[in-house]
Amino acid sequence: MVLKVDPFMCKCGEAEKMWKEVLEHIQSHGYCSNRTWNSVKNKVVAELDRVESKQTIKTASYIWKELENDTAKIAMLNGKLDSVAAMRKHTVNMKEEDKKSQTYKQDLAKSQGNVMRDGMCRALFNPNESSESNSDHDKASEYESGCSMSDDISLSPPPPKKVRCDTYYKQVTATLEEQTKKMEHFQEEFLQQQHELTDKLLEESCKAREIMQVEAAKNHEQQQKSTKDFLDVIHAAFLS
Repeated sequence: MVLKVDPFMCKCGEAEKMWKEVLEHIQSHGYCSNRTWNSVKNKVVAELDRVESKQTIKTASYIWKELENDTAKIAMLNGKLDSVAAMRKHTVNMKEEDKKSQTYKQDLAKSQGNVMRDGMCRALFNPNESSESNSDHDKASEYESGCSMSDDISLSPPPPKKVRCDTYYKQVTATLEEQTKKMEHFQEEFLQQQHELTDKLLEESCKAREIMQVEAAKNHEQQQKSTKDFLDVIHAAFLS
């Protein structure tokens, strides 16, 4: 049920709802009638930590008593726990990458805001500075037309401060839009890679679970055969 619900991947504030769904499923099968969702969560997390640290089930635990030292059931349980542990690890990695992406996005927005603020201040208090990049082009045009700087100034007065500010604002806005598009493209690629990795992990988990179930069935069949052979030997010994 934990594999189906995946409470580790839920959004912030939805964990309780997911774990309650897991608890309801367990209680519908007659288990954990007096437990809370939080205690079930702690138990599952403890078992995941046990599997990840390659430890065996404690003989004094309730799980050991419930499984009655059945190697097939224990192998099947560990296989499912491995799948859940892989999902939890992948979720932690995704949240960490998402956190880094959000931090990068905030830093980028802050940097863009600083650039725009500084640029607008320069344009307001130093109106001639915004047109410095075009000075070489203006001088070349004046030389080709055969006009002097004084003639050019007398015929064409410099544009108002507001026009230069608007031009600089448009340039900054265009730069910000381009950077925003690049950021959105980066996020789309990142999310696509994460989805592909999630699908791959789930596929591998399903394959591993199927293999564990097949091996468990074989072990159970072998155990039953060994038990039957032993009983046949005992029965034959009594008859003789």
